[in-house]
Amino acid sequence: MSIEENGKKLPQEFIFHEDPGHAWLEVPLHTLELLGISKMITSFSYKSSGKAYLEEDVDAITFIKAWLVSQQRPENDFTYFKARCTTAYEHHSFIRNLPGYASK
Repeated sequence: MSIEENGKKLPQEFIFHEDPGHAWLEVPLHTLELLGISKMITSFSYKSSGKAYLEEDVDAITFIKAWLVSQQRPENDFTYFKARCTTAYEHHSFIRNLPGYASK
């Protein structure tokens, strides 16, 4: 499910991928552009097949705050966002083998 933002769809459901050492938020790459934050994402995140996997410490928070504001919610309403997430746990996440976000 998604809503329109300037004629384009923003996702309303998300997946957090976790392994024993870290976690990443999966979002469509185009969503970062729609929210105007694509240049704010660090090299600690990953991308593949039209998706970004935002590291949990900084990049996921940057996304969540921008997404919440786009939904006319307070930027720190993490409970609202968390209700739209599911968690996928793996012993060794496939994300660690993906190209970095900053790579071409």
